[in-house]
Amino acid sequence: MRNTLKHTVGFVVAALIVVNSVMLYSVTRQNNQLKQQLSRIDMEVRQTSATVSSLQNNSRNNQSNQVIMKTAKDVMTPMELAEYLGIKMDKVYDLVDNKDAKIPYINIDGEYKFS
Repeated sequence: MRNTLKHTVGFVVAALIVVNSVMLYSVTRQNNQLKQQLSRIDMEVRQTSATVSSLQNNSRNNQSNQVIMKTAKDVMTPMELAEYLGIKMDKVYDLVDNKDAKIPYINIDGEYKFS
């Protein structure tokens, strides 16, 4: 009976060791898979961040180019002048009427041109 008990205890311990080893292997494998997924996500975040930065730089460059194009234009219509100055069209005509404003313009066939 004692031998049977020893064998039973030995078998139970061996079974527990096997189960523990299998569980440890499974947890280690899942851990490695999670590390790989985290690495892929980190790389995607970095790529997305670089893309966003690039788009922001392009946007800033486009805005700068638009300002340069506006300032480089020699002659503007009243609408272009209003947009350039950030004022309403009525204010442009008020400036024309106000001789003290000294806005450089010319009237060609009833159309104002500003320089």
